[in-house]
Amino acid sequence: TEMTNEAITTAHNFTTTVLFNLWPRADECGYVLVIIRCFLSIFILPANIMTIIAIFKFPEMKSVTNIMVASLAISDFKMGLTPYLDLSLYYIDDRKIWRIICGTKEHLELYAICTNVVSIAMIASDRFVLITMYTKYKLFCSLKKGIIIALICWFYCSINVFMTYILTRNINNHVC
Repeated sequence: TEMTNEAITTAHNFTTTVLFNLWPRADECGYVLVIIRCFLSIFILPANIMTIIAIFKFPEMKSVTNIMVASLAISDFKMGLTPYLDLSLYYIDDRKIWRIICGTKEHLELYAICTNVVSIAMIASDRFVLITMYTKYKLFCSLKKGIIIALICWFYCSINVFMTYILTRNINNHVC
């Protein structure tokens, strides 16, 4: 039995050593993922800026669908900013500043995700109306109505994020 216990202990020590020394820790994995997100963000930010500029600079690009695409590009741009806030959390020692940046990052991500989903839903409904009611599309959808709908959706997401903040401000279990 002593030999069996020693063998089990040796196997356990070996397994523990292999798992903890060779397998990357959660912090290291998180840091690597943040670096990858920052690298991807280098391409995401300029691409969305160019999309927004193209839609608003050229008059022939101003249509209901493109207003909704611009709304999607703005929300993608905001999502592209979050990896840098995430990266800054690894280097900030002051707990108060860390909590502010963490909360800002969480709410910016929530706002960007909400506006992303709503923008995609707006584009899908615009395409649905165009396909099913092609002859009446110009009556239902004008540039002014498209802008108003986009602003209403952004307002809805603002209320959503604000209410989430109000409901969870006393909970101290931040994801960051």
